[in-house]
Amino acid sequence: MQWSVGMWGLVPVALVVMAFVFSRWRERRHERRLLDQAFPDPWRQILRERLPVYSALQDQDCSKLEQLIQRFLDDKDYYGCAGLVVTDVMKVCIAAEACLLLLGQSGPVYPRLRSILVYPSGFVAKRDSHQKDGTVVIAEHNLLGESWGNGRVILSW
Repeated sequence: MQWSVGMWGLVPVALVVMAFVFSRWRERRHERRLLDQAFPDPWRQILRERLPVYSALQDQDCSKLEQLIQRFLDDKDYYGCAGLVVTDVMKVCIAAEACLLLLGQSGPVYPRLRSILVYPSGFVAKRDSHQKDGTVVIAEHNLLGESWGNGRVILSW
C-alpha cells in the first residue's frame, strides 16, 4: 500500500484519538488505584462524629459514600481564605456533605468543580447593583457561600 497525500491527513486524527483513549485509560487506572485503597480510619471517625446521617446509612451506602469522598478529595483543591488553615476534618466534612447528594447517582463527582475556597465565617461580597433609576451602585452582600460557574465554590466554615 502506498501512502498518498490524503492518507497523511488521517495521521493527526489518529493521534488525537489515541491521545484521548490513552487519557481515559490513565484516568480509569488512577480511579481504580484510588478505590483499591482502604478508606482511612481517621476519616471514618470524622464521619461518625460530624455527619449524623452516616451512622443511619446502610453498609452499601456507607461504602458508596466513602468511595465518592475519596474521589472528591483526590480531585478537588481546597484553599483557606482570610487566614483559615483548612484541616482534614474540614475537607472530609465538606466532601461528605457534597457527596451525600450523589449517593443515588452514577458518573463523575462534580466534574466542573475544581476548587473549594473556605472562609472561617460568613463573608462580604461587593457587587454592582442596578437601581430602578438606571444608576449602578456597589452593594455589599453578606454571604455564607456561593457557587461560581468557573469551577469554584466558596463556603464559610
